[in-house]
Amino acid sequence: MIVINQNTTNNIVVTVTQDTDTTYNYYLFVFSSLFNADTVKFTSQDTSQYPERYNLFAVTSMTSANTTGSQVYFEYEGDYKYTIYGKTTNDLDIPQNDRLLETGFARVQGTTITNQSPNLEYDNEGYDPD
Repeated sequence: MIVINQNTTNNIVVTVTQDTDTTYNYYLFVFSSLFNADTVKFTSQDTSQYPERYNLFAVTSMTSANTTGSQVYFEYEGDYKYTIYGKTTNDLDIPQNDRLLETGFARVQGTTITNQSPNLEYDNEGYDPD
């Protein structure tokens, strides 16, 4: 399971090249929330010194993300299903041919959700049984 912490750089370690002889310039990550219709995409390049053994992606989670530059923004924390595709171009289009390299699950944590209710006056008096 991949764990992504918000507002920091995350090292994602996977083995996407172990079963392929093709070398890709970019990798497209697609995260689909298990709880809502949220889908998040970004591309990254492999920075591993030993790509025949493992692949390393340094991905920065931030609010103003460049999704084709190893940056990502998740609006919601929670559990996601992810897919990773090999790409020769740096774009967010899902390839139509057999470039699906890995699927799995991920958890995004550390998102701060603010209440955007227009009614900011709440009755703070609770029930007191005494």
